This record gives sequence, structure tokens and C-alpha cells, in this order.
Amino acid sequence: MLARQPAQLVVIARLGQLYLREGAWEGKRLLSPEWVAEATRAHIPTAGAMGDQDRSDWDRGYGFKFWQSRHGYRGDGAYGQFCLVLPEHDAVIATTAATEEMQQMLDLVWEHLLPAFEAGPLPGRSDADAALRYLDGSGTVAAIILDLNMPRVDGRTFLRELRKNPAWTGIPVIVFSCDPCDLPDVAACVQKGRDDPDVLLDAVAACVGP
Repeated sequence: MLARQPAQLVVIARLGQLYLREGAWEGKRLLSPEWVAEATRAHIPTAGAMGDQDRSDWDRGYGFKFWQSRHGYRGDGAYGQFCLVLPEHDAVIATTAATEEMQQMLDLVWEHLLPAFEAGPLPGRSDADAALRYLDGSGTVAAIILDLNMPRVDGRTFLRELRKNPAWTGIPVIVFSCDPCDLPDVAACVQKGRDDPDVLLDAVAACVGP
């Protein structure tokens, strides 16, 4: 088990990286590959040991201080301190938290972070891609109002993709967000709940003209 007090993320990540590299660290051998293999395989069956709760990531066996997971293996600390090692993706995920819902936390990791390691486009980008395709076939866009908090479009990713195309760099972008804007190269930033609605209208008018 990892320390009960939340450790620095970098320390957790380094531990995972050491095991991901089969005991090697920056060209030096710290652990033997044989030890890493033994430590990270199941020695003790744990199916059902956590009771009737949905604890599917605790039902796959326990090694030398490492649990088997649905993906890779992991070290656990209390209340969501995880060192997730994913050899099949050549990746480590380190987390600190303060939650009793540890299975739900892992479920969110598998649902939202794991796809980032897969080949192919990430889920949830279809609307952003459709907007970029529209721009590709249109020469009449005077300005873009970009809501960073849209539920189905990652506004920051959309802006990065927009700026990659030289034909679109001249289109002014007005950012609309709940949080203070820290994005460079935008025509204006309007903060929801703080700025008067006229601020947005004035920004649009300045971009598109009378």
C-alpha cells in the first residue's frame, strides 16, 4: 500500500515509471525484471473479497503490494491515491484524491483517460470536427464565438485546430467562458456571469463591423 497521506504526484508517477521500465531508471538497473514480474502478477485471489459492492478492479488478484486491474496493475493508497501502470499502453497514470468512491474513480479513468492512449480519434470530437469542416468549405465567416464550456465540444482543442490552418488564422475568435480567459491570439474574452451582455455584443460588432 502507498502512504496514507497523499504523496506528491511526481513521486507516485516515478514509482510507476520504474515498474513500467521493468526496474530500470535513467539507464540504471534498480530492480531486477524478474522481481518486477513477480511483484506485479496475481499471487492471492481476491474475487468477492470486497463484499457485494461493485469493486471489479479489486477482484482480479493481488501481488506484492500491487493489485491487478482491468487495465494493467496498480498500487493503492487510501482514498484515491493511485499509481496505475499500463504496460499495454506504455503509460503511467498517477492520482491523488480524497474520496471513498475509489471504484467509481477508476471507472472514470477507464472511461475518459484510457481512450487517449488508443489509436484513432478521441470520442466527443464529432461536433468540433463538423465545425472545422464547415469552415473548410466556407469563405464567409466574419467571426467565431467560441464557448469553452460547451458540453460536446472541447473549445481549446477546436481553437488549436483552427490555428493550424493558415486560411483560418485571420478569422477573429471571441471566447465565451465561465472562467477567466488565458488564451492568446483571440479578439476578445467574455466571462459568463461577470461581464454585461453588452460586452459580447460590442465584441461582435467590433469584429464584423457596422
